[in-house]
Amino acid sequence: MNNLKRVSFLLFLLGFVATLAGCNSGKLKAMPAELKGIWKTSAKKFKGFTFEISDTHLTFNDQNAKPPTEEYPISKITKDKKKQNVYTIYYKSKDSQEYKFSFYFDPSGGGSIRLKNQRKYVWKKVKE
Repeated sequence: MNNLKRVSFLLFLLGFVATLAGCNSGKLKAMPAELKGIWKTSAKKFKGFTFEISDTHLTFNDQNAKPPTEEYPISKITKDKKKQNVYTIYYKSKDSQEYKFSFYFDPSGGGSIRLKNQRKYVWKKVKE
């Protein structure tokens, strides 16, 4: 009986930890309004390139490529609970591969985005 209690307690503890991990995941229920829109940078390296964040899709537009637009469905968005204003958009390719689009968002001055892997470039929202 003692082993049964120990196993029951371990199962309860495992379920509790899993629940806490899910609650602490940082997953957002909806795309924040300040992130939605078309973003571009003045960096020469990205001339003709923009990306758009909507409620349901992440769209990359490169006027130098054919076809110029690639659109991907968003599967989820998370906000890092430890690092302020770090977001990750998860999206899927046509062959169901999941990718991450991670960035820092600064809400000041109308908002700006810096990609985690290219922090020196500042992306600003295109005014509509």
